[in-house]
Amino acid sequence: MDVLQQQFLGPLGRFLYSYVLVVLLIGAGIYFTVRTRFVQVRYFRRMLHQLRRSGGADGEISSFQAFCVGLASRVGTGNIAGVAVALTLGGAGAVFWMWVTAALGMATALVEATLAQIFKVRAVDGGFRGGPAFYIRRGLGSRAGGVVLRCCWSSPPGSRSTWCRPTRSATCCSRRTRWGRAGRRWVWSC
Repeated sequence: MDVLQQQFLGPLGRFLYSYVLVVLLIGAGIYFTVRTRFVQVRYFRRMLHQLRRSGGADGEISSFQAFCVGLASRVGTGNIAGVAVALTLGGAGAVFWMWVTAALGMATALVEATLAQIFKVRAVDGGFRGGPAFYIRRGLGSRAGGVVLRCCWSSPPGSRSTWCRPTRSATCCSRRTRWGRAGRRWVWSC
């Protein structure tokens, strides 16, 4: 396994992470920004208004609580440490490029969340299930693609990824708040 890792997987991973992934993510961000007609700018004021608005009926979460859960699922220790390293190595120019990348990432995140809402399914218990594997399967019509994605996430490197966070969030919501099962269902439906 070490020979496979050193000879094949290591160089392949470095190449994909250094060149291909950067081009794909920034390219997707530019594409989605143009296709959504710069949604990050158009709806900025509306976003601030929504965050200030209080929650709905009893048992529902507020807009701010939903924002915090979504933010927690996207920002991890790698983001915090990555900013520190970028500032140390890149200086002030790194801040500019982080802002540009974040602005492009907003459109990508919006499209991803929209796809998750469009292609979610109602579970037997009345809750919803969704996410990337669901919109790959239902949107692209590729069951194999959804299965491959789930297998990659179930592997040891993938299991340390952000998809584990809904489990922790759901447990936290049910134990520390009055949300109970509704909180768990809401977190899993995101």
